[in-house]
Amino acid sequence: MIKQTNGVYRFTTRSPLADAVMFLSIIGGLISLSLGLGNSPVMWGIVAVGVGCIILGALLIFVFKFQKLVAEISETGITERASKVSKGVIRWEEIASVYVYQTFGSNSLAQAESKSDERDQFVGIFLADADEYAKRLNLVQRSLLKMNMKLKQAPINIPCNLLCEDTEKFVELCNAKLNQS
Repeated sequence: MIKQTNGVYRFTTRSPLADAVMFLSIIGGLISLSLGLGNSPVMWGIVAVGVGCIILGALLIFVFKFQKLVAEISETGITERASKVSKGVIRWEEIASVYVYQTFGSNSLAQAESKSDERDQFVGIFLADADEYAKRLNLVQRSLLKMNMKLKQAPINIPCNLLCEDTEKFVELCNAKLNQS
């Protein structure tokens, strides 16, 4: 989901935790309602808890309160929060290119001649000078960055499934900003 304010584009996704809380609230409410059918005061308390759980689940569904920031595009650069490699803003002058590429997932047993829908898609952020960027990172982040480069992948990757249908818009905005700088 894209939110734009004052020239800053924020790309967010809902957290799996939010989906789990919504699901469990509604299921718990339905179970409580089914258990609370009776005339005793305890049963009416169970019904009240069930109704409360269903209302909570419905509110979470409509409000989408738990959203995770995946990336942010501003005048200064990209702030990426989907991977463990990025640290702060990646300035436009540090970025060589941004585009979508496909690779076989680490859990995939697919062969090179398999269908493209079995591949993982990423938005790759290719750096002009990865060694200079690596100086800002801690030891673990630096190791991950170098590992990505050894695998002939982009040093910084955002899984397209986190950007959902906004992947093309993200790449389009990035390339427009790169062409301006």
